[in-house]
Amino acid sequence: WALGLSAAHHKIPLVVQGLGMRWGGVGYKLPAVRRAVQLLQALNPATPIAFSDGTDAVVANSPQYLPPPVRDKRTLTLSGECGFFPRCFAKQNAQNEAFQACRRSSRACYPNSGVYVGQPEALLEALSVMHNYAARGEGIEHNEDQSAANRMYYSQAGSSSFRVEVDGDSRHFLSLFPCKGPRLRHFRNFTLCHDGAHNPLRYVRRVDGETTALWYNYSGQPSRPFIVHSSGLHQRLKAAYFGQAQRGSPRDWAQLFTPNRAAAEAARAHPVLVVDSVAHGLCHATTLGELTGHTM
Repeated sequence: WALGLSAAHHKIPLVVQGLGMRWGGVGYKLPAVRRAVQLLQALNPATPIAFSDGTDAVVANSPQYLPPPVRDKRTLTLSGECGFFPRCFAKQNAQNEAFQACRRSSRACYPNSGVYVGQPEALLEALSVMHNYAARGEGIEHNEDQSAANRMYYSQAGSSSFRVEVDGDSRHFLSLFPCKGPRLRHFRNFTLCHDGAHNPLRYVRRVDGETTALWYNYSGQPSRPFIVHSSGLHQRLKAAYFGQAQRGSPRDWAQLFTPNRAAAEAARAHPVLVVDSVAHGLCHATTLGELTGHTM
C-alpha cells in the first residue's frame, strides 16, 4: 500500500476510515470523513488534518515543507488540477477572482476533492457544506463530492468562520491528472473541461539524494508537495517515481520506502487508527503491519 508505506517513511500518523465497509458511492465519503475529523478534533483540536483518497496517492515529502497557512484555523486548502468534471463552471470561473489570479501563473486552478487539508474546525464546517451540496445536487451532481467542492469554492458558502482556497501552485499537493484534447468534451452523463493542454509529469523530478522525495517546478518556483495524487490514473503515480518502465508493483513500492530491514520493521510498527471499520467498530488502534498482514 503506497500511501501507508510513504506515510510511515515520513512518520505521518495514519487514520483509515471505513475499512471493510461496502463501497456505497462517493456520497458516503463526506459524512464518513467528517466523523473521523470529529474524533481527531476531540483527541487534539489544534492539529491540522489532511484527507487523501487511499489508493492513488503517496506522501511525497515531509510536512516541514508545507507553507504556514495550514496553521490558519479558518482555511481549508483543496488540491488543484488542470481540468474539471462532472460539469464545467465557465461562468463561475470567469467571475471568481481567486481562480483568475491562479490562472496567471498556474494550470492547476480547478478544485479537486481527493486531497485537502485544514484545521479541524474549518474541516468540520466545510465538510457539512459540501455534504449539503452533494445531497441536494441533481443528476450527475447528486452525491458527487467533486462537484460539491467546486460549488463551495465558487460560492464560499457556509459562514465567515472558514474560507476555501485552491492550491494552484502545488505547494501542498500535486495532482498528476493530465489535460489534453478539446477543451470541452461532452459524454453521456458528464462534461470534462480544461483551459489548455498540461502534463504535470513533465515538471516532476526526484530530489537529489532523497530517493523518495519529489520536486515540482512548473512556474519557476519549485515546490515539494506533501501529497502527490493521480486522480485514479495509477500508472501516472508509478511513472512519477519509477519512470516509464513497467514498475510500480507492491514490491516496488515496498523496496522504495523500506529499503532495508530496519525501515521495514519501523513501517510494520507504524501506528494506525482505524475508524468505523467492519471488524473493529468505531475506533481501533493498530499498526501498519497488522493492517496489511505483514506484507512489507
